Amino acid sequence: MTRKTIHSLAPSALAIAPNALQTVKQGRLKMNQRTMFCVVALLGLFTVGLISDAASAAVMIQRQRGLIADPLPEPNLTDMANQDWVLGISGSGPAYGNRMAGGDGSISQPTFLKRIARSVGGSSLKFSYDDGISPISSSGATVNGMADDLLSTVGSGFEVNIEGLGSPQTAYIWVSGFNADGQFTAFLGPDTVVFDESASLSYGGSTSKAPVLYTVSFTTANPGDILKIRYEVKSINGSNAHVLLSAIALSAIPEPASLALLGLGGLLMLPRRGR
Repeated sequence: MTRKTIHSLAPSALAIAPNALQTVKQGRLKMNQRTMFCVVALLGLFTVGLISDAASAAVMIQRQRGLIADPLPEPNLTDMANQDWVLGISGSGPAYGNRMAGGDGSISQPTFLKRIARSVGGSSLKFSYDDGISPISSSGATVNGMADDLLSTVGSGFEVNIEGLGSPQTAYIWVSGFNADGQFTAFLGPDTVVFDESASLSYGGSTSKAPVLYTVSFTTANPGDILKIRYEVKSINGSNAHVLLSAIALSAIPEPASLALLGLGGLLMLPRRGR
């Protein structure tokens, strides 16, 4: 069945559906199983057809900055990630200090733009989790961040690749910095810029190491396509200037088509009262 056919049948399905569901709820169902199946199938195909038409690479990004007077909520990575999470830096670097046990590995190791990773003091933000590799759990640990080893250099920073599913996902990315202006850029594919916040975050004085959360809601055009995140020093405000990565949490978002069909299926299975 082509998408055009799906759309042409959809109005009939939508016209039938409300009456059918009301009849089910009132115990006056007089359609056979084949008719019921057709209604469910047409509604499902209509929903999937609309989503297929709209499905393309897309990104929406929100930013929150935590200050002493208005701190960010302390994140629980287990609650925020159902695919993968990564945290801080190991003692020897450049590997992450910890990550989700059983995660799907969608978050790559970072690539540093000038040299290699170094461990630097992170923000005051504390992270909790209970599904890590080592240690398994933590209830509010302050972590060291991952920074480019070449300090006080414009263009130093890091890149991280996140593998897409071809369906909606959300990545939570915690960053910070010291004596620098940070530039956050997101790419879909190798070089298509979809978000560029240039020199928007100034670190220095009372804002040094202030935690920042970027919430990146995205859909890649195809499974396996890459969302690339880059965070780098745009300008220098003092000595030892750098930007750093604290943590990333990644979750797949249930598709509306699946949710709609589950809800409709539940209504159609409601018990019937006597005629």
